[in-house]
Amino acid sequence: MRRFLKSRTRRRLRRRLFRLVGNILGRPAFRMGVIILFFALLTAAMLHWVEETPREGVPESEWPYATYFDTITQVGILLVSGYDAEPPKHPMGYLLSMACMFMGIALLALLTADLASVLVTAALAGKGHQRVRCRSHLVVHGWHHATRILLEQLLDPDEGVQHEVVVIDEALATPPFYDPDVHFLSGDPTEIETLRRASLQHAETAIVPLDGRLPELLQDPRAALSVMAIKAVNRSLYTCAEVLLPHNRQHLERTGADEVVCVGDLSQKLLGHVVLSHGSGRLMEELLTFSGGAQDRKSVV
Repeated sequence: MRRFLKSRTRRRLRRRLFRLVGNILGRPAFRMGVIILFFALLTAAMLHWVEETPREGVPESEWPYATYFDTITQVGILLVSGYDAEPPKHPMGYLLSMACMFMGIALLALLTADLASVLVTAALAGKGHQRVRCRSHLVVHGWHHATRILLEQLLDPDEGVQHEVVVIDEALATPPFYDPDVHFLSGDPTEIETLRRASLQHAETAIVPLDGRLPELLQDPRAALSVMAIKAVNRSLYTCAEVLLPHNRQHLERTGADEVVCVGDLSQKLLGHVVLSHGSGRLMEELLTFSGGAQDRKSVV
């Protein structure tokens, strides 16, 4: 158990490190910053070539453009603070220094805009409106009592599930709890844009449980709409759906659901087994429960 928790912690840290590096490399500000710095180095080379000869009356050892590395220092000063650097003597050098000043202004504006974007994204993340960037994750439609039980099973350490989970619900104003492997997204799970924000196109499995908050006559149609939306975004995604009434199973299968679990059928069949074989209900509950059941399942079997 301790070994599993350590491996899970390392896996989380490694996943978040890769995601952090990927987010930094993928940001437009980083790419534009690299381009600006490249042109700054190119400008430094041209400025050194133009201003290599010292100004009259200035010793060569004190001339800030005498070597290429000294010129890079001057260009860095021009990027950050403008004409605090030694002004060039050649007209072409003045033009190059002005170009460095404008590149510095552009770099500062770019960093300011990117910082504002990060702050806005962080504010939206607290309300569940951010775009989740995951791969090979599980997407769960709806947050209610049954979803909480489902997450307890999926995230149980005895089971060893290694996937991240994205929960979509339009009534989520703030995340109900914090877990580094669970992301809560506010939005309608039947809308295409919401599913794209959940990175459904990169998911491994979609789970559509029944929404007990709706009337019974609306639960199965809502599940069918969710499956149709999932298949519209990712046709090959493995989808598990829950249906309440047995005669609605065929409708869920027509929408493209790969696995359909009928609550009515299972409950009636389980009740029949319990009547015929006393104690079979407890056995089935142990077999279907991950947490705290490793030793109990062995003893029952």
